[in-house]
Amino acid sequence: MIFVIGNGESRRGIDLSLLKDRGKTYGCNALYRDFCPDYLISMDTDMVAEIISSGYCKNNQCFFSEWSTFPKELYDNFQYTHFGNETEQAIHIGEKDKGKEFSIFGGKSMYIVWIDGEKIESFSNSNSFDAGANAIKLATEHNSDKETIYLLGFDMKKTEEGKNNNIYKDTKCYSTNDSEMTNTEKWINENKSIMENNPSVLYCRVDNTIRNPKEWDDLDNVRCISYKEFSRIIK
Repeated sequence: MIFVIGNGESRRGIDLSLLKDRGKTYGCNALYRDFCPDYLISMDTDMVAEIISSGYCKNNQCFFSEWSTFPKELYDNFQYTHFGNETEQAIHIGEKDKGKEFSIFGGKSMYIVWIDGEKIESFSNSNSFDAGANAIKLATEHNSDKETIYLLGFDMKKTEEGKNNNIYKDTKCYSTNDSEMTNTEKWINENKSIMENNPSVLYCRVDNTIRNPKEWDDLDNVRCISYKEFSRIIK
């Protein structure tokens, strides 16, 4: 079995440690604060910076979008040629003296990261997918034996109030409790494209509504089960 863990509130209360002995686990972003999946996927620059700063990458495999590093010997030339004075305001992560490589990336903030053995691999996000879809995509690519992929915490629809229902709302790198949940259609379509392109893989979304988005109704390789049924399966 393969488990992809989203951060929707539907999975709250689930003991994720039970999954460790059942199969491979894939997760997104701040999941690392509470649980160490076999593979952690992130794309947001501030979230990536937080994960690296925490030391998590030293012992756990991470996949970051379009991640690249350079030999430390190139730092001075790279700094002034490509970024000039911008690096003076950059946030530094790690120790330059101990780093064997460095990475420079940024969004609202620029980060310079010194790398010394962190377990980080790059993935291409040419389709501009969000983190959850990229986690499903990576799990599918690794799934050479065509095992069932279970999706937990993939809450595709807005709450009745239309508000944010992410487990990590109101924390660093996340929107507030009263913000709109805006990406549901995008998530539905991204996930559908992955499922359509892999008809030999069974995807089983876990949700107590026992109802997938109507946009997936024409997919024969997609199911939905309750968390009670899921608990029976993994036990």
